[in-house]
Amino acid sequence: MASPENIKRGIAAFTQAQQLRAQNRLQEAAAAFQRASALMPDHPPLLQEYGQFAEQLGDYRTAERLYRRIGELRPDSRFEGRLAIVLFQLQKYAEAVPYFEAFIRQPQHQADPNPDMLHGLCNSLCMCGRWEEGLAAARAALAVREDVRYRDAELNALYHLGRVDELDACIDAMLAKYPDSREIRSLYGLHRLKSGDFENGFRFYPDLRWRNGLDRKRGSIDDYLVIWDGKPFDGVLIIITEQGLGDEIMLSSLFDDLLKTGQRTIVECDERLLPLYRRTYPTMEFVARNEHKKLSFPAGTEIRSIAALDLANVLRNRSDRFPQRDHWLQADPQRVAAIRAEYRQRWPGKRLVGLSWKSARVMEGGATKNIDITDFASILGDRDSRFINLQYGSIAGDLAALRGAGLTLFVDEHIDPMKDIDGFAAQVAALDLVISTSNTTVHVAGALGVPCWLLLPRTRPILWYWGYRGDRTPWYPSLRLWRNTSDTSWNSLLADVGDALAALPVPP
Repeated sequence: MASPENIKRGIAAFTQAQQLRAQNRLQEAAAAFQRASALMPDHPPLLQEYGQFAEQLGDYRTAERLYRRIGELRPDSRFEGRLAIVLFQLQKYAEAVPYFEAFIRQPQHQADPNPDMLHGLCNSLCMCGRWEEGLAAARAALAVREDVRYRDAELNALYHLGRVDELDACIDAMLAKYPDSREIRSLYGLHRLKSGDFENGFRFYPDLRWRNGLDRKRGSIDDYLVIWDGKPFDGVLIIITEQGLGDEIMLSSLFDDLLKTGQRTIVECDERLLPLYRRTYPTMEFVARNEHKKLSFPAGTEIRSIAALDLANVLRNRSDRFPQRDHWLQADPQRVAAIRAEYRQRWPGKRLVGLSWKSARVMEGGATKNIDITDFASILGDRDSRFINLQYGSIAGDLAALRGAGLTLFVDEHIDPMKDIDGFAAQVAALDLVISTSNTTVHVAGALGVPCWLLLPRTRPILWYWGYRGDRTPWYPSLRLWRNTSDTSWNSLLADVGDALAALPVPP
């Protein structure tokens, strides 16, 4: 407990902090608040105002500490609302949920509901992957007040839950009601794309880029000021890539269409893709990402640019604009032959099956697309197949878990899938079949035309290009999509995959 002298000095510092804050002398006010709280660490009114001031400054860690202390001193002080908001700002979503819920249970909220707090609860729940509960919170907020933010939260939850019919029933009306909302526009675009309606989906490609944060990278595109409209011109077109490696490979399916236009094009790409791309498209020009900024052109050369995702809007905005082909990228034929010969010699008369089971990408709501490697036990036991690792990244723990279960997976030490994409492509092309969750491996197999079984969760996180339904995708004809029917287990789906694998013919 503070001494009388410290209380006196603390009150003086508190008063000074309030005055400095009112004068907008924020740095001096912060120092005064800090002095006051050091002298009176258990003074709730001071802690409350200091917490609000810390929020004003964006110092959420300090605000969290202060609000937690208020809760310890006065549990009945209704501190939960402010603490919930601060925890949300700190991206501590799981911690924020019970404080939002505690605030909402309070009689004051029950008598006069605060829709913004319901919205905060919704967003926290969704960021924890609790989409059904988030949907209920969004609808509770909408019951209090119609607001585009709450509507966006409702539609976002429906999208992630795969509730297609409900989305169809309301999303057109929401777009008409909020035609300028980028949140609604982007969700409309995502929903239409995932439904296979490319024409209407890609109409909102600027909003899709905005929702994915790609507009923050737009500077490199705007270096050239003129954005390409899809019509050939006498100059140089520069394709800017912004996506991850898998999406970048998928969008390389557009290069054949570019060649047909006769337009001189320079494509920037992940440096690891240069050998693969240059082999496949020897007449096109490729540079490593951001290297286009170092290019020089003769005076008077007209230069235009377009982002790869925007290019899809120009060249793939209808389902009938997908070319009829089984692959487009070309792996190194000599490396393919050498790898296949080695594997065939090692395992004569066996199916060569590549396996990949996880992605480094964490989706909205903390969701992953991963399957525990030991869940593949029934598949890995297939006597007529030999399984080759295609999983990139750190897998030592996964391999140890397999050994613990009495299972093995061949790891080709000559292939580094993280650094040598060209070698990885040759390895994939040498196989009879690939089984994988949604990751770069799938995109490599699909672009090479290698048969690939893609294992998808029931709902989230399924990326828009895999669609809501069906076992095929126009992006990759060699893919077969397997959709889980459970949110809690992969066992049934993997059993079906194992049965289908056992039914395949065995190589002579």
